[in-house]
Amino acid sequence: MFRKFFWVILIIMLITGVGRAQAAEKNGNKEYIFVIYVHRLQASDFTGPKAPPNMTELKKHGVSYRHVAPLAADPKDSLLGLLGRKNNQLLLPPALAKNDIDSLLVDGSDTVAGEWLQKYGMDFIAEKSDALLMDKFLATYNRKPSRFVLFYLDDTSEAAGEKGAAQQWSVADNQLGRLVNYLIRSGKLQHSTIFLTGGSQDPPLIMYGNNIVAPGTYFYCHQQDIVPTICSLLGIDTPTGLVGNVMYECLPASTLNDYIVNLKKRIVGLQQECLSLYRELAIAEREKQLVDKQKHLVEKERKIFRGTLAQQEKELEQLKKRIKLQKALTVTIVLLMGFGYVVEYKILRKKFLLFP
Repeated sequence: MFRKFFWVILIIMLITGVGRAQAAEKNGNKEYIFVIYVHRLQASDFTGPKAPPNMTELKKHGVSYRHVAPLAADPKDSLLGLLGRKNNQLLLPPALAKNDIDSLLVDGSDTVAGEWLQKYGMDFIAEKSDALLMDKFLATYNRKPSRFVLFYLDDTSEAAGEKGAAQQWSVADNQLGRLVNYLIRSGKLQHSTIFLTGGSQDPPLIMYGNNIVAPGTYFYCHQQDIVPTICSLLGIDTPTGLVGNVMYECLPASTLNDYIVNLKKRIVGLQQECLSLYRELAIAEREKQLVDKQKHLVEKERKIFRGTLAQQEKELEQLKKRIKLQKALTVTIVLLMGFGYVVEYKILRKKFLLFP
């Protein structure tokens, strides 16, 4: 496998800076953004012997977060959320097009309508197989190297071979390795930033690139912070109405003052997010109080219903007893009438010699 080989080259190039001048001349110092969204990938997948090696190396040499709030439960909604979806509109692709930045969606599920993306000026590649998808991407990307590329990968593991059970996420992980290997060979890696995240309730978020600070781990962020951070890296304004904050803690600053200003912006953003969450919590608390009140009323109605039902059952039981008593009286009367008829018959026959 070429995995270990290109990661060694990657580390050497980052330390020594080999090829940076050539890459800068070739790419015109353009910045490239690659967002890899792996459906069902969780932060816990990076622990243990079956952790995906290429993804793990990316995490080791990049910035990651311990806790990441997901965009949505539905994978398609999460994917479109990484394009700045709001009210069924995509905010990021038009902002990129306005700044002459080509964008491309590489869809490994073949479920996102390409015609719908085209109206936002976004190109797309679709295949149901992640491996075939990367083949098609690598074969066409050099002709039109979009500066923003969003990958959707959802293939997990290859079948077990002679060496034993395959590692989890081996297919998606291999595609990431192929992408990084291409960026190394083409000289674009020095001008690229890679975001790796997943579609789950506990998604990872890893950022790697020359525009990212030294490797480290931070505590918390939201997946909705990815798009504003991408806008900052590309040097464009964040689209109006887009929710999320720039992750300034991951971005380098030229001076200490810039660093402090960026941190203050991040703190303000987190405070605003806390305020928003506090308001949502207050609304949820009011709704809980209403639910509790309704629950109390329902319980009260239930007690009344149970009392009414018990009373009706009591009346029904009394009615059953009365019916039984009436049945017993009826039987008794019939028996007495029969007995009287027999007695009367014998007396009349004996006295008047009737009924011979």
